[in-house]
Amino acid sequence: MCSSDLGLQALAAATSDVLAEAGWARDDRPFNPHLTLARTDGVRGAARVGRRLVQAAHGVEEWFEVDRLVLFESRTGDGPARYVPLHEAPLRP
Repeated sequence: MCSSDLGLQALAAATSDVLAEAGWARDDRPFNPHLTLARTDGVRGAARVGRRLVQAAHGVEEWFEVDRLVLFESRTGDGPARYVPLHEAPLRP
């Protein structure tokens, strides 16, 4: 685990605490920081597409700055997943 993951772990724990206080059920799964770059659900030939995405990303290393977090609801079914923003929180330096 890298040092930035520790910061994300703390942020996830704090977010979970606030959501629990607001009445949301806690998620007992361990937090796994990630960024979804592509999805293949709802795509014809998804396994083949997924393999091509992995091959295309081989060796790619990218860095970026984050200025806000957005909580999305993932709506699945009836085709590809759709993401609806529920809340946005700006991050301060």
